[in-house]
Amino acid sequence: MTIHFACGHALTIGDNQQTAPLCVICGESRIQSVQARAPRFVGVASGPLCEFKHLDPATVNLAPAGALKVNPPKE
Repeated sequence: MTIHFACGHALTIGDNQQTAPLCVICGESRIQSVQARAPRFVGVASGPLCEFKHLDPATVNLAPAGALKVNPPKE
């Protein structure tokens, strides 16, 4: 992605930046604008930016506090 700082300089960085970006020329930290690539969705979605991919099954714990107790219906 390309970051344009308030000073007018620009910097190109990767998608997973872990720290706040600084201008390498003057040290400015205020960001004026960011140009990033279009997002890509995988899984349940629709549209031109989606790609079909078989996903591995995920285990979901529906009762993290233990087994659920079912009470009989009240009459």
